[in-house]
Amino acid sequence: MKIRLNSATTLLLSTLVLIHPVTTFADEAIDDLVVVPKIAYTYKTVSFVIGDKKFSPFYQTLDLGLTTAFQSFYISANFDSSLKDHSELNTTRNGSGGYDNSIIQISRKDWALTGGYSVMPGVAIFGGYKYGENDVLVISNLYFNSGTPPNNLAISNSHVRVILEGPFLGGSYSFRFKNGSLDLSLAYAYMDGKFKNKAAVTANSDTSIEENTVNGTASGFSYGVVWSGPLAESFTYSTGIKTNRYRFDADNTVGDDEDVSFNEIHTIFFVGVSKYF
Repeated sequence: MKIRLNSATTLLLSTLVLIHPVTTFADEAIDDLVVVPKIAYTYKTVSFVIGDKKFSPFYQTLDLGLTTAFQSFYISANFDSSLKDHSELNTTRNGSGGYDNSIIQISRKDWALTGGYSVMPGVAIFGGYKYGENDVLVISNLYFNSGTPPNNLAISNSHVRVILEGPFLGGSYSFRFKNGSLDLSLAYAYMDGKFKNKAAVTANSDTSIEENTVNGTASGFSYGVVWSGPLAESFTYSTGIKTNRYRFDADNTVGDDEDVSFNEIHTIFFVGVSKYF
């Protein structure tokens, strides 16, 4: 049976494309409850800073979601995770950020809950709650401390988690064409942030565990553009680009009054497929 959606539901699900890679396309109206699972392949870059060290990892991710829609409303759940860790080797002697001669592995995961409403033809508003985490492992970090050679060589293994989570609000506009739609969106997020670091440090044959947490707030905008259209009966596709720009301001410092405030920038390219039930 072919599923056909009214224009309001179509707009709402098209709006969701701009938050997560979900898509929709329809041509006739009914008022039934619609369930839309989706899967998408995403290429994502995330830029952030730890101390004085800037990281710009890139990932291939799998994005999974489930949306339900009725008349002018929808709700959605979404989960996105990197398929493989991003790895890099830092061999800069006495380099910035205290990560000299180390192996760094970074992974990323995100989830979100979203609700939306069609205000008028072509215009929708949405809001929800999101969570994003950069997970960083710093392995065999070699550096020199204040001791006397050769006893001033230290090695540490660190686990750093950079977490941003909180509510967001936004709106979208949809341009409808014969074979699909072009959707634009803008959203604002205000989130709590945490920088959590746990390190095992070995120096002079002694090992100690160092832990610290920096709290703060993060805010910023996200915007995206997506093209979506029909594939086959009850199947649709979407492809597009989205950018998130957030600023994390730390409430406290670590180490020797080190400020870990940073800008976090996401650039996301995706292609996805959805099916209506």
